[in-house]
Amino acid sequence: MSQECSHFDVILAEACAALTFGLMNDTSPAADALQMELYARMPARKRVRQAITRSASLRRMVWQRVVEAHPAASADQLRLAFASRWLGEELAERVYGGAQHG
Repeated sequence: MSQECSHFDVILAEACAALTFGLMNDTSPAADALQMELYARMPARKRVRQAITRSASLRRMVWQRVVEAHPAASADQLRLAFASRWLGEELAERVYGGAQHG
């Protein structure tokens, strides 16, 4: 059980780092290393909370970009465009493909 938790903690730390460092290219390697060290020390609960918060923020940003890119789209069209961006075209097609034609 502890191995699963430990593995989960590593995944969360990597996800938080990817969200932070993947979107910011102006961070020095030394600052990246320090941030990773801080994430590694952070309690799992806090890492989970940060991952959820960052994911929600990213979803809001993607939604806003979709709305701005398609100002005349219906609510259904916006949801499909968002799904395509959020899930990727292939998965969105598999999940919502029938809805696009109906």
